[in-house]
Amino acid sequence: IFKKSRHAYFFRDQRLLKDTLKLSNNKWSGSHMKSEISLGGVSDIRYFDDFGSTLSRVGRTHILREAKIKRKDYGAFGIIDTSISTQGYQVAKSGLAEQYKTLPKINITYASNKVNKEFLYGFSGEIAHFDHTLPTQPTGSRISIYPSIQYPIRTAGWELIPKLGFKYTDYNLTGNSRNKITRSTSIFSLYGRMVFEKQQSNNILQTLEPQMYLLHIPVGNQDDIPLFDTGEDDFKYTLFRENKFYGEDRLNDAKQITLALTSKIIDTSSGTELIRGTIGQIFHFDDRDVNLEAGVENHSDSSNLMGLVTARFDEYWRITGYSEFNPHAGHGDKNQIRLSYKQPYGKQYKIFNSSYRFARGTQEEIDVSGVYPLNGKLALVGKFNYSFNNKRSNTEDTLEKMIGFEYESCCYGLKFVLRDYWNGTKTDNAFFFEFLPKGLATSDNKTSELLKEGILGYQDKFNY
Repeated sequence: IFKKSRHAYFFRDQRLLKDTLKLSNNKWSGSHMKSEISLGGVSDIRYFDDFGSTLSRVGRTHILREAKIKRKDYGAFGIIDTSISTQGYQVAKSGLAEQYKTLPKINITYASNKVNKEFLYGFSGEIAHFDHTLPTQPTGSRISIYPSIQYPIRTAGWELIPKLGFKYTDYNLTGNSRNKITRSTSIFSLYGRMVFEKQQSNNILQTLEPQMYLLHIPVGNQDDIPLFDTGEDDFKYTLFRENKFYGEDRLNDAKQITLALTSKIIDTSSGTELIRGTIGQIFHFDDRDVNLEAGVENHSDSSNLMGLVTARFDEYWRITGYSEFNPHAGHGDKNQIRLSYKQPYGKQYKIFNSSYRFARGTQEEIDVSGVYPLNGKLALVGKFNYSFNNKRSNTEDTLEKMIGFEYESCCYGLKFVLRDYWNGTKTDNAFFFEFLPKGLATSDNKTSELLKEGILGYQDKFNY
């Protein structure tokens, strides 16, 4: 692109509009209200191919443009959470689809205060209008309401929570096979848990916690409903959730039961949880017709078998692991393991992270990162991310290398980082250098944001 002005911009603002929150007898009362604005853009779709390193915080596929006002009210009545927003995206890379924009979207949720052995009431509602730049895509408005009631029963050794709700969704569309669509269904769930305890030694307590989650949602096929803002969540987040989809355009037709077993090892002298492990699986009583793709049905009688473990070796070392085994194919689908270390060192932290991630057919990579303070003023930072088989590059390649340092004196700070990375199209490189005079600079700087995104646990501890 020659003889044209090219540019990129990014603006982010958060403001507190109201805060009357008070804590009394471990209960909040009052209101909290704030605004959030996130704007960004590039002059052309090839901008990041040529200048990919200039803005570290702007997404390099779709750039978010959003304005939102959020409010939360606490009181004896419970909690009311409301928001009004508008949202859109600019496509920043060729070959990607345009996203829907919303103007406006209004959300409200209500939950009564949690009290044992009393009826608790809940409500969630949404009004949203969706538009698209392409005239071939369906557009329109969506109204959704979901009142519910539950009655928790909790004792020292077990708990039981039955819940009943009714969800209604109404669509007024243009450019769709059906312009008027309504979807309504009852939602019933029953969650149960038992807790068995055994004192293994003077200070070590082990628990065994069998869990059950029965879910019944007799909703039908939804292939004629367009996908405005909906996708399928990762399986590990859906064991004890009503909907395996995020967004309102799909509600799973669930006739299923989740069975899981959790065990914890606790140091009773300090109350520290040393080890927690969970294994769980969903069993289906019927075929499923609701999917993101039209005409797809699921006939399996059970989900993958999921395992999750977290362990704490001492005050600073932690390890987490996650695995999914496909019992129908007879092999693992996902494996993740992370070893991390975080120890205070003056104002900064000594940090070491190492992880391995595997998803069959799409991902296999390792990631190592850390922060090493040499003294109270100077710290080294680094990161190495390597892909053995990653769909972003389709080759065995280094996704990111980063090395640099931070220095803070009485009057100023320095941040310097060298970075090589895969920008989604090609390998790119950049260096970041910032001179930060105290009293003039802020923590909202590019290098700090880059390190927060790239190094788990990193915190900017400069005195600005």
